[in-house]
Amino acid sequence: MKLPNGCGSITKLKGKRRNPYIVRITLGYKDDGTQIRKSIGYAPNSFKAMEILTDYFKNTFNIEYKDLTFKEVFEKWLPTQEKLVEQKLLSKSSITSYKNAFYNHCEKLHNKLLVNIKKNDIQDIVDQMTGSETLKKYVRHLCSKLFKFADEELDMPIKKNYALNVNIISEKKSTKHKAFENHEIQILWENISKFENIDTILIMIYTSLRPSELLNIKKENINLKEKYLIGGGKTKAGTDRIIPIHDKIYNLIKNRYEKSQNYLIERNNNKITYRYYLEYIWNPIIKSLGLNNTPHDCRHTFATKMDNANANKICTKLIIGHAIPDITDGIYTHKTLEDLRKEINKIN
Repeated sequence: MKLPNGCGSITKLKGKRRNPYIVRITLGYKDDGTQIRKSIGYAPNSFKAMEILTDYFKNTFNIEYKDLTFKEVFEKWLPTQEKLVEQKLLSKSSITSYKNAFYNHCEKLHNKLLVNIKKNDIQDIVDQMTGSETLKKYVRHLCSKLFKFADEELDMPIKKNYALNVNIISEKKSTKHKAFENHEIQILWENISKFENIDTILIMIYTSLRPSELLNIKKENINLKEKYLIGGGKTKAGTDRIIPIHDKIYNLIKNRYEKSQNYLIERNNNKITYRYYLEYIWNPIIKSLGLNNTPHDCRHTFATKMDNANANKICTKLIIGHAIPDITDGIYTHKTLEDLRKEINKIN
């Protein structure tokens, strides 16, 4: 159906369809003059199609939202994501990462109209970042989500999701992780009473828990009588795994358990974030002791210690949370807690 310029178009698609009429509007034109069109609906006949088109042009969303800034769109988008967290459809850590990307890395975009943001605007931010590849991807992903939200939910005149074309150079896999040496672990033990929270480092070394996993351990998932805790995430094999409590750290966990309210690791009876842990707990302790380790080195230390102690490999995988793909190995996944406790106590 031929309509006046600027009024959109209605086209009947080929084939047998329930709604064969597609309704589209023109957002703009490419450099070669080709129209940039957006589909706004489908209809069973031309009359219904015209209703869709008429309703669209009566809608004031385009006028109301066309001048929204990057920051304003973010503020409209964020509550929708927080609702997903409440419904347990999105993790809290993801929200934290998006906020970090917005507040700490996208300042240059805050007051820029979203409809005017192009690939180079985002590419410049990513290229100038000194953070990890993962952090750069969160910046790109955030921008992409805002473009999509503006287009689909706010009906803003978004010509293209430019974030999808932003390039991030892949980093080589880090080789910086190293196990704590025995004398370095001894230094931690010798300073157990001098530094508050130094026990968290030892707990990670003797449990294989990632820092984020440790911070998520709830009291209700700790069994002091049977000497084990339940925790872990990230992978299917690592989620809610049973981890026996090594004899060396039993009292450390017991003391934490008796003083905490809901989580094993707390600050003023509140759960702490990984960012807080890294900046205000880990870094000060490691620097003061003259060490050069990252929190993830604890997990690497555990695996190294278990290997050096010739611990049962299946037990090690179960404790660490590694998948056991071999069907034959799968038979041995019925290890008892006593088996796991025996193997973990082989390390010193």
